[in-house]
Amino acid sequence: PPPIPLVFCPPTIGDPEARSSCGLIEFFPDLILRFDPNGNILEVQESIDPDLRLIGCTVGQPMTECFDASFIINLFSYSQRATKARSLQSFESVLTLKDQQIFCEVRLVPADRGERVAIIRNITERKRLEQALLADAIHDSLTGLPNRSVFMEKAARAVALKKSSTAYNFAVLFVDLDNFKVVNDSLGHLVGDQLLIDIALKLKEGLRSYDTVARLGGDEFAILLHNIPSVAIAIEVANQIQQSLAIPLWIDNREVFSSASIGIAFSDGEYDSVEAILHHADLAMYRAKAAGRSQYAVFDPALDN
Repeated sequence: PPPIPLVFCPPTIGDPEARSSCGLIEFFPDLILRFDPNGNILEVQESIDPDLRLIGCTVGQPMTECFDASFIINLFSYSQRATKARSLQSFESVLTLKDQQIFCEVRLVPADRGERVAIIRNITERKRLEQALLADAIHDSLTGLPNRSVFMEKAARAVALKKSSTAYNFAVLFVDLDNFKVVNDSLGHLVGDQLLIDIALKLKEGLRSYDTVARLGGDEFAILLHNIPSVAIAIEVANQIQQSLAIPLWIDNREVFSSASIGIAFSDGEYDSVEAILHHADLAMYRAKAAGRSQYAVFDPALDN
């Protein structure tokens, strides 16, 4: 098939139809660039997007003076694919222009005479939206903590690692706030929400960067402690949490007291799934709550009967 035609707009043009086409192209959001096999700029159709302006770059200039090396390498690689396949090729890249980085979608068009044509579009806003949607999908919207699905995925990896390495151990802590419904009903949902946010911050205190604390839902949280030598470490973390929660919080001009019941399940048992160890941590949590709240309990196989 013939190459895809492109209309560039010279300063003067006699054909009314071509002049009309050029008028449309001048309002395109894309930067259109024609260059030779040596990387010299042959022609430029500027974008109406101010962030895509090639400030200081002119026709005849080498592209190395306008773009960074990695971008140029991709440009040539995909343009060769386009020429060979006689079809449109595209890639996404980060482009540095005017000392700022923008995300770009670059489409390479088959061209004659060894020339290359690139159509560059700014997709920074689209990327930001995608990243925001991804963050919403894996984080709890209120506390910003990882959500249940993220926790289950990470805990599943820990279970798999334990199966392949007996030297590796981990623990799951199931944290359930005591009397949260009373706070929520008596002081209102805004105070209840702020309490959850503040407690989320407290739960993260003292944890290592590779440990995970997540909100499972409602007033339930879970903590995954990686690579610990014994259950004593998990007990120490539970004690630290209890001590931290014992300090009242100041919310909406009033003191708000909180506590939590914590269940601990250690990986020294044979666990085939993350659901099993989380269930055992949950059973231990209910034993702690039955013991008078603001307590912790370590899972005992007798609880599963």
